[in-house]
This record gives sequence, structure tokens and C-alpha cells, in this order.
Amino acid sequence: MSQSILLYLNDVAVATLQNLRQETPWFTATAHFNDVAVGETLERVTRFRTFDQHLEALDLPEDEEEDRWEAKLAELGLAHADLGLDFDGQWSVVMEDGTVQEVRSLRFEDGVVQWRG
Repeated sequence: MSQSILLYLNDVAVATLQNLRQETPWFTATAHFNDVAVGETLERVTRFRTFDQHLEALDLPEDEEEDRWEAKLAELGLAHADLGLDFDGQWSVVMEDGTVQEVRSLRFEDGVVQWRG
């Protein structure tokens, strides 16, 4: 599939997606953000989510886990509010034919967005 679609966050278009590919149940596309800073923040949130999964697997004492968590937030330049972008935001795509699809399990990395359809 090679089509251009719009990515929305809370009913505001934030990116144009191109080179849409589908491998059920996943969709992948190249993201061109209207505001580059939004894309950069979302990529850092994805990096933090990966770090958090690895951290939980270590089964550290809660205070040590929290210290590492806070250090990683600072390293990535993220605020606690930024972490809500991927899970708490209402994400959707509007396809070329005008159909709207909800976006779940969103990830951003290297200019590519992936979501579960």
C-alpha cells in the first residue's frame, strides 16, 4: 500500500503518514510531523517505554527503580506529562477515502510510526 493519510491527536492533525504498510494486526508508515518537536517528543517517549519494560524485568527495589526511572526521564528531556501522549492521547488516522480509524499501541521510532489496527 502506498497512500497518504493524516494522523490526529485529540482531533488535531499532527502528521502526514506515507508509505502505509500493513501486516495484520500492525500498520506502519513514515511520519512527517507538522511540528517536528511533537515527533521528537514521541520518539523519546517510545525510547522511555522500552527502557521501562527492561527496568521492570530487573525486579529492583521500588526506590531504586524510581530513581532510575527519574534519571531516564531527565536524560531524555521528558516531563511526566509527556508520558501521557502515547497512551492517554486520543489517536486516529483519516485514510484517503475519509474513513477514520482508531489508533492503539502507538510507537514512534526513526521517523516511522507503528500502531495496532
